Amino acid sequence: PTPASAAALQGGNGVATLESVNAAVATSLEYLKEQLFRLELRHQAGTISDDDYAEERARAEKVLRDLVRG
Repeated sequence: PTPASAAALQGGNGVATLESVNAAVATSLEYLKEQLFRLELRHQAGTISDDDYAEERARAEKVLRDLVRG
């Protein structure tokens, strides 16, 4: 999660609430979606090498797997 979403994970007593976790995950997923969209645009435009594209895509997929696992 982003620093802002990580902070949202903790309630007043330091315990994550279901609502705050869901909001943080949704925020993180929106951010990830935006990053993947930009990556695909760069790839289609030819402004990123195939190696860099593969590396960035793999990193994004790892973040997605981590978010899904919780």
